Amino acid sequence: MATFLVNVSGCLLIGLIIGLLLKSNTSNDLKMLLVVGFCGGYTTFSAFALENFQLIQAEKYMVSIFYMSGSILLGIVSVWLGIFLSKSI
Repeated sequence: MATFLVNVSGCLLIGLIIGLLLKSNTSNDLKMLLVVGFCGGYTTFSAFALENFQLIQAEKYMVSIFYMSGSILLGIVSVWLGIFLSKSI
């Protein structure tokens, strides 16, 4: 659950940052630093992969499928929400 929450909140944060940076004249280097560097370091894709691997090894296939699909869908929705919210800032 902790990895899930960190990844979804990281997606929201990426959406907010991208939304704010799109309004400014920020260099691509700064965008990459903030999005790939900071947010990429905050989110935990490797832990997500390991947890799913362990679920599959434990034959908890449905839990793994829900975890993967839920993470991906909520991640995309969170990026959209972050971009949407950044428009009102």
